[in-house]
Amino acid sequence: MQVNKLLNGSRMNFFCAPVLATSALFTAIVLLDILRHDFEYVPRHGFLGFLCVFLMAVLCEYGATYVAWALLLLPFLLLIISTIIETSFLAKRVSEPYTLASYTEKSCSTC
Repeated sequence: MQVNKLLNGSRMNFFCAPVLATSALFTAIVLLDILRHDFEYVPRHGFLGFLCVFLMAVLCEYGATYVAWALLLLPFLLLIISTIIETSFLAKRVSEPYTLASYTEKSCSTC
C-alpha cells in the first residue's frame, strides 16, 4: 500500500517544481518577517511553510503535480479576481459625482 511506503521511510520527492516554488515562497515570507522585525510571525510562517512544503512533496510523490500547482496558484488567482472586482466597483463609485445632498438623501432613513 502506498501509505505504508510513505510511512516506512521512503524518500520524498523534494525536487518537484511545486515543492521548490512553495519552499522559495515561504522562505521569502520568513525573511521578510525577519527584515520587518515582525518576529512573532516567524514561527507561524515557518511552521505553515513546513506543512505546505510537506503537502506538496506528498502530492508530488503520488504523481498529483497538477493538484499541487493548483493549490499553489489558488491564492494568487483569488487575489487577482478580488482585485479586479474591487477595482471595477471602485471605478463605478469614483465616476459618480459626489455631493452632500445626494449622499444624505440616499443614506438618511428618517429624512
